[in-house]
Amino acid sequence: MGHNRDDLAARLRSAQRVHIVGGSGAGKSQLAEYLGNALALPVHHLDDIAIEQVSRRKRPSADFRTAVREIAAGTSWIAEGIYVEWAVELFRTADIIVWLDNVSARQAAARIVRRFAHSAFSSARSERGIRRFTRFRDYTRELLGLTEAMRETYCYHRRSRSPGEAAVARSRHGTAATLGQYSAKTIRLRGRRDVDALIRSVS
Repeated sequence: MGHNRDDLAARLRSAQRVHIVGGSGAGKSQLAEYLGNALALPVHHLDDIAIEQVSRRKRPSADFRTAVREIAAGTSWIAEGIYVEWAVELFRTADIIVWLDNVSARQAAARIVRRFAHSAFSSARSERGIRRFTRFRDYTRELLGLTEAMRETYCYHRRSRSPGEAAVARSRHGTAATLGQYSAKTIRLRGRRDVDALIRSVS
């Protein structure tokens, strides 16, 4: 974002607070886990906070905001998520922000489908006998999750209708607008090579 990426990568090695943002299917969770292990920092996945994992229903925004504030107040953490409008404290307090801007809408959608297919297959294999074929509620929940993820991907990558259109939070345009004020501490990864270089910098 206009600042020397090597300098920012060097700062990442000693960072205590790291926030990773990007669209669905960009690889935020995997990068967060890798950096968490490499930097010995606890990892927080914002989807696990925003969405009730059994019912897949969204938790009240007040509860989510409270949880985010608690993370931001900590002395060391890695947080990751697509949420922009609810993560102001994370952007503000992070030592380094990593923006995964590395996949197209088509690539993101393909990753999401593979991820959900793998999850559904693994869940089915863990069941025995006829139970594998009668988990309709589980399959319905997984399909709803897939539908929501695909919708978020479309919204994230959609283009502005006109040059003067206000950026929408949780879209690629909205993310760029938000990160503009944090450019001095933002690393923008635009492709696989950038991601690999960042990983090597902390290895």
